[in-house]
Amino acid sequence: MHVPYPPIHATHVFLEGQNRPHHGVRAEKNGLTQGVCRRWSSHGQSLCRTRVQHHRQVRPPASPPNAPSFAHNAARARALTEELSRTYGVRATAMQADMGNEAEVTRMVASAVREHSRLDVVVANAGWTKVATDFSDLDAYSAEEWNKIWTLNCVSHTWLLRAARAALRANTDGGAFMVTSSIAGIRTGGSSLAYCMAKAASIHMTRCLAKTEGPHIRVNAVLPGLLDTEWSARFDKGMFEEYREEVPLRRLPTVQDCAGAFVFLAENVSMTGQLVQVDAGRTL
Repeated sequence: MHVPYPPIHATHVFLEGQNRPHHGVRAEKNGLTQGVCRRWSSHGQSLCRTRVQHHRQVRPPASPPNAPSFAHNAARARALTEELSRTYGVRATAMQADMGNEAEVTRMVASAVREHSRLDVVVANAGWTKVATDFSDLDAYSAEEWNKIWTLNCVSHTWLLRAARAALRANTDGGAFMVTSSIAGIRTGGSSLAYCMAKAASIHMTRCLAKTEGPHIRVNAVLPGLLDTEWSARFDKGMFEEYREEVPLRRLPTVQDCAGAFVFLAENVSMTGQLVQVDAGRTL
């Protein structure tokens, strides 16, 4: 069966670098959060980001609500909700929550359900990393940084699902819970050892939850490769050229490619426990 429109789509998103206060959402112009919001709205579906979150609401049945989350840049979050409303005719709401705090995650989900009356699709997109590409340097992170990476890239997703479980199960076609992981979770390379470990854990978490949450909730993950966003602008430009030269498709994956994968997974009611790699063939 086809899910006509999920009224709320929650997305955990990370704003910017290692010096931010715990977590945030990527609100950059070409960031993953915005890409997912735009793609979702173009399909007349609702989206809800959870992290330091920004909820957008779309009009009821005719146009499902869209709710993205934000961490520190409220102005950008508001601008995005206004853009979605103006461009796609959806009603958008913005909420804020710290995705590294379980009580705030629970509060955010409860607020979203009260606001929109239902929650059908959740995208756990929160994340954080400290760039430390020398994996042999086990002193590259403080205990606080290790815990932050682990919490934001893995544990917070379980908090989100627990808070949203009842609402997702209420969907007669089955709710969809999706995780933004990374190809770093299946490779021995990435921004840092700690990040790779946390993403690998999020992948196994996805598969375990897919088995336990069926038949009422489908759990899948999208694994992006290197994306050219404002946040990744901190990386050496040579990394992008090297990536292009090494992948079979000779191109970088895009935010739009990833956004399309989320929409596809939300609409397909026969897929669960799946890992969709959007990496231009980087892991071949």
